[in-house]
Amino acid sequence: MESLDQSQLPDENQVHQGFNLNLAQFLLFLSSIMYERNEKQVIEAYHMISEMKKDIDSASDDDLQKINNLLKESEKRICDQIREFNLQFTSLSELNTLGGPYVGMFWSEENNFIIIACKGTTPTNFSEWLTNASFQRMDARDYLFGEVHQGFYSFLFPKNEYDSARLDRSCPATRIIEAVRRKGEEIRTRKMRKNHTTHENTPLVNVYVTGHSLGGALANLIYGRLIKFPQNLGEHCTLRDGTTFASPSIGDSDFAAEFSSLCNQSNEEYKTLWRIVNDSDIVPRVPPGHHHPNLRKYTQKIHIMNYFHVGDEVRFYQDGSRPSSMRDIFDDNKELMFFKHDVEWNDEWKSLFGLYDPFDRKKGQQKIKFDPKYDGKLIPIEKFLIPLIRNHMSHRYLVALEKSREFFDINKSDKAENMV
Repeated sequence: MESLDQSQLPDENQVHQGFNLNLAQFLLFLSSIMYERNEKQVIEAYHMISEMKKDIDSASDDDLQKINNLLKESEKRICDQIREFNLQFTSLSELNTLGGPYVGMFWSEENNFIIIACKGTTPTNFSEWLTNASFQRMDARDYLFGEVHQGFYSFLFPKNEYDSARLDRSCPATRIIEAVRRKGEEIRTRKMRKNHTTHENTPLVNVYVTGHSLGGALANLIYGRLIKFPQNLGEHCTLRDGTTFASPSIGDSDFAAEFSSLCNQSNEEYKTLWRIVNDSDIVPRVPPGHHHPNLRKYTQKIHIMNYFHVGDEVRFYQDGSRPSSMRDIFDDNKELMFFKHDVEWNDEWKSLFGLYDPFDRKKGQQKIKFDPKYDGKLIPIEKFLIPLIRNHMSHRYLVALEKSREFFDINKSDKAENMV
């Protein structure tokens, strides 16, 4: 939690913190407990509201209080698990669905951050799995850029100009960002009053975005909206890194290129979307597309497989191998990078057929041993699942991240010795 509180006061030595394993595990924890909301109570509250609308004049304060209590009770299991961290939580949007994906907000006034968290695919919800597996894209330039997976886009934004006008542009994404803006203003204003400070010497509130599975796809889209229009967060908030887990591809080559461009506007305003993948998890491989950015220039706009991932992928392994990434994730500073410009058949061209991505290579020898407790216990249903599906579960991601800890700890030790 301390790593989430980054000061915005002027500092010549301030650098981008790079990948942080502790931060990633904490955001994975929050993404996971999003599944703990009691959807039955949410649906019950919705039906009560629907009945109330039929005769709004007869609605009593007791009815409104009952609805409020139901919604609070639905979040009890989430709030119970974050109480020891002194965190607070509230749901922000049902995303035009009922009992499916939704977006919530965690915040800490003490540690000066807000986390936008998106709930992923419910394992028993067949319609959500169909949304993940579909191919159809739509023009996203009204709110984002390029073309985006239609199912993911429609959760957050209007499908066309008619819907946009009818909704008075108050789509779920707009309401989510507005709620974060208001909470950020509330946190920073309270800090100024408490510490008797001014705007100039009071840090901005840090905003992070996270999600798992379908929630990761939605988090990518929200992050894309925020890097395109950071001013929407207002004068009291600043956008930090995004961290998603098991996210499928969400957009075409134009979307991916523009996303990268906005993330790298300048060294002074450097932001990263960390996209974490667990070994053989099948969901990051759908919809079938291309996993190497070098192939953008060879891909036709109308191609059904014109899907590219966004962000910087970090792949962790269930056997404990050293994590893989295009970037040096063991270094805190932003490093210089050298790109290979040619495309070889044995490498990138295979991804034209969905057969390859940059980290499908022979891994190095396993260098450390692990406590068997991480693999000793499986949820009963997992015994019947193949690794492609089993490794998609959020607790399997936590296992993979924890197995890699010694690589990060060893790296820190080496740095300390070099400094001495």
